[in-house]
Amino acid sequence: QGALRFVAKEDMPRGDSEKPRHFVVELKRINSVFAKSKKQYIEAQMEHANEEATLSKLRAQLASQHSYIHEDIHSLRRRNSELTEELKDLSLQVQECLSETVASLCSDLARLEGANILQGVILS
Repeated sequence: QGALRFVAKEDMPRGDSEKPRHFVVELKRINSVFAKSKKQYIEAQMEHANEEATLSKLRAQLASQHSYIHEDIHSLRRRNSELTEELKDLSLQVQECLSETVASLCSDLARLEGANILQGVILS
């Protein structure tokens, strides 16, 4: 208020008809508006800081999840490769079984039928 009264007293000799009281009222109004806007500014800064902290935390969580998913993808690919190889091996074993064992069994069946054992005929 002191500075404002000084300005008001300086303006009076120049023929300014405004009263010093008007300047004091205006200063109080400006101070109250400034205080409100300053408070809003500080609150906005605090909110922004909180949002930045939350965003930072979420980014860290996302990075951690990406890392975990990346590791998981690699382990799944390795396991898929292992299972593919195992499936190839089993497929080869089945093919060998079909080509060797089944052919051998069919040959034995034909020989046994020729020997009349399967027909129940016993030669004495």
